[in-house]
Amino acid sequence: YQMLRTVQKHAKEIRDSFLEDRAEHLAETRQLDKSTALRQLLRAERQTMTFRKLGTWIKGREHVSLDRILVPDDPSDIKNTTWTAVLEAQALCELLTQEGQKHYGQASPTPFVTGPIAAILGPFSDNARCDAILNGTFDFTDIEATVEVHDIVEGMQYPDPTQPIPTINTTITAEQFSDMVTHSRERTSSSPSGRHYGIYRSLLRDMELLGHIASLANFCFKWGKTLTRWETVTQPLIPKEPGIPHLNRVRRITLIEADLNMCLSELFGRRLMTSAERHGLLHHAQHGSRKGMMSISAVLLKRLSYDIIRQARMDACVFDNDASACYDRIIPSIAMIKSRRAGMSRPATQTLLTLLQRMKYYVRTAYGISTTAFSNTIDWILGVMQGAGHSCTLWALTSSVMFEKMEETHGARFHSPRPQRTHQRTGEAFVDDTTLWLLKLGLLLSAAVTLMQQTAQRWERLLHTTGGALNLNKCFWYGIAWYFTPAGEPKMTTGHDDGYSIRLQSSNGGGTSEPIQRFSNHSGQRTLGVRLAPDGNDIDEFKYRLQ
Repeated sequence: YQMLRTVQKHAKEIRDSFLEDRAEHLAETRQLDKSTALRQLLRAERQTMTFRKLGTWIKGREHVSLDRILVPDDPSDIKNTTWTAVLEAQALCELLTQEGQKHYGQASPTPFVTGPIAAILGPFSDNARCDAILNGTFDFTDIEATVEVHDIVEGMQYPDPTQPIPTINTTITAEQFSDMVTHSRERTSSSPSGRHYGIYRSLLRDMELLGHIASLANFCFKWGKTLTRWETVTQPLIPKEPGIPHLNRVRRITLIEADLNMCLSELFGRRLMTSAERHGLLHHAQHGSRKGMMSISAVLLKRLSYDIIRQARMDACVFDNDASACYDRIIPSIAMIKSRRAGMSRPATQTLLTLLQRMKYYVRTAYGISTTAFSNTIDWILGVMQGAGHSCTLWALTSSVMFEKMEETHGARFHSPRPQRTHQRTGEAFVDDTTLWLLKLGLLLSAAVTLMQQTAQRWERLLHTTGGALNLNKCFWYGIAWYFTPAGEPKMTTGHDDGYSIRLQSSNGGGTSEPIQRFSNHSGQRTLGVRLAPDGNDIDEFKYRLQ
């Protein structure tokens, strides 16, 4: 305690000494004079403090450490149920551990986990059947499989099996590892073992030691091995609605070892993504997780599409949907086949497969870390660890295969005043938030709704086949049609009283279909952070911003 008080008393002098030391190091390594390096450090520190204060003023202080959880008394009727709070530390950890086992097993009823094809190609398999899929020689004889299973298997083969995409280099040099550490944020949570980013940053001046750490990682990714230390993760749980920790509305973030995360980010997040972009394996409809693309790009595309629909007075059907627990339902073996298709080495995919199969998940709450873990020794634990540096790439590859198969559906055709200029697409997505379109010049709303029913069901089945599921409660659609006033002025209908409906059958739901909510064309529903109404008004967005 005395040492703590002494440090607090002399905090400014200690911080100034630290910055002087950093400035000397930067001057040596980046060919700067010490005064310039010190000015850069001080400017960065001032900016950090400024934006930290602005964040506190704008958003307020958010305490996200989970000290309680609200459990529904009637899980079958979430909207109308009452809730019971679990407050005791041991009971809280036990409940969250049990729920974690269930959460990561949600993809168990899907074809590649428990279907007929799973008997020869399980969720953690890496065998000759995987090679057959890549080479386009997989034999479906004696395997009962749906159309979507055939489509996904076909979509995972090399674009040209006679010329597979070149394997990327998975070696990480000492200089590259040092650069990865330099660009990491010391405050980023990580490492159940305690070897956090701050420790690695403190080693930046010891290139030889960083080289040894990189060599150890290179050995693992070259020979398909893992470190025991890598096979343990902790999971903080963050309520999706701050201050309201409903059991069904918490986000699980996986904290893995810092060195492992930096390596996965480099190999899968950067090099594999670059290879996939270079060889055209990422579909243009996917805007998420890609360099040079932003969520606002998908929003702008949606705004322009609505504008053209109004200008051309076209009937249209627009279906917005969201995948449930996107990253936590990806099937590891299927994701690794897609990674190899894009150029990842087989040993590197074996390393990640082994990690995912052996991983032990410990829950972290305000009371500390749980003493028991959930893992594959009890039941299937699927997913690819949301929050780690590789997960975004795996979903981009997965969704791109799905979008390729969706090209076979009707989609939307936009026309320009020049007849030879048209634009056609099925939809667009930012990560798992997807919009599907159906329209064509001369196509009436009645036909568009019928075709959209088929298109949306097709998307749901493809998603189910890859391990995912639509959150039908968050799906909604618009039906756009036109009428003329007595004066001959065209007006967009509200879209409430024409009798059209869309019903989807959940592939996990036992054959029953559920109605999808339809909104008025004058109503702007939130997608990707904005509220765009088909008729072009911004009233809902304006009201939200006034709050």
